[in-house]
Amino acid sequence: MKKIKANIPSRKKIKLEWFKSQSEFKIERKTEIQYNANSVTENKHNHNVNIKYILTKKGDPKELPSGSPITLYKEGLPFLFLSTSATIGNKIISEEIIDADITIDDDIVEIKEGTPEITFEDALKLKEHVEVRTRYDQITRKITIENKLDNEIELELNFKQTKDVSFVSSEPVPTETKEPIFMFNITIPSEGNKKITLRLQAKIVKRVTKIKPEYVREEKPPKFRKID
Repeated sequence: MKKIKANIPSRKKIKLEWFKSQSEFKIERKTEIQYNANSVTENKHNHNVNIKYILTKKGDPKELPSGSPITLYKEGLPFLFLSTSATIGNKIISEEIIDADITIDDDIVEIKEGTPEITFEDALKLKEHVEVRTRYDQITRKITIENKLDNEIELELNFKQTKDVSFVSSEPVPTETKEPIFMFNITIPSEGNKKITLRLQAKIVKRVTKIKPEYVREEKPPKFRKID
């Protein structure tokens, strides 16, 4: 990675000596993916990567008002203007923004429909009922993460289960699992990409209101009159 420098302008009651010294500079990139019963079957999704910058300095914590401006320099030239979101102990955390240099394409690979189970529910009208068809589909999606930068990056991708879509397996396997979150720590080479395959189970429910069979009149064939 090219050398990056951060500058925080003076504010009252803040000792700038703390910021002038060397600090650990860390970049955090994260993205979260989740689906509902409708979106999990869509052909394509695109996801944003959120990025924030963290400065850490040894020594006594110093308070810094949130919203303080930060200027980031690369090779001595300013390239990004941010604001602080929080100061936690001896850490200064920038606001979170979208990283346009990392793209995530999410494509469907396969859908295997399950056998529907049919149940019935009461409808508003006495002569009707609601036919409920519930099936469990097996769905495979491929996540492609592309790094457009000229340096290697680290990314945390979190897949979050919902009430309709659950995790079955993946390639590679998650780095850490704390249901409903399945976390992947990914290293992406310079101007390269990495792929994750997710195998999911989706609960698909369809409801149709119908007339109850006992109220359906049997249709009689039409009568034809004999013509002399």
